[in-house]
Amino acid sequence: MAPPKKSQTEKKLAALTKQVLADPNTARIAEKLGIPLEEYVQQVVYFATHPKAEPNLLVVRDADLRAMGRPPPDENEMGRYLIEAVKMGEATSKTEYSDPEKRLVTMSDLPAGKPDTRKANPRLKAELDRQLRGKRGGKT
Repeated sequence: MAPPKKSQTEKKLAALTKQVLADPNTARIAEKLGIPLEEYVQQVVYFATHPKAEPNLLVVRDADLRAMGRPPPDENEMGRYLIEAVKMGEATSKTEYSDPEKRLVTMSDLPAGKPDTRKANPRLKAELDRQLRGKRGGKT
């Protein structure tokens, strides 16, 4: 009996996994993070294939940190870290268009029908017509 055929997705995931494993830094990063290589590769592949996914917050006990040779952070250090993380999250999600004071525009706010061209700038219209004729090579 022949083995089942792999789907395109499975082939892409296998190729990506192979590519991540071929990188000489992969094993060093996993070792530095203190996690098994397979687990690290699995996470890299997941986040590479799900770019909008957010990593989970990992809570580590002080005793486990000490066992890894890392001193646990004090309360002030953790407070500063959390404040910076919140600021960073807010800074990356805000745009100049996300003013909380302004209400969102809906389709019902837009005028119906054709735009009123009576108020159009005649010089601007002439310039636009000239440019369009130049690109087409003919008259409008």
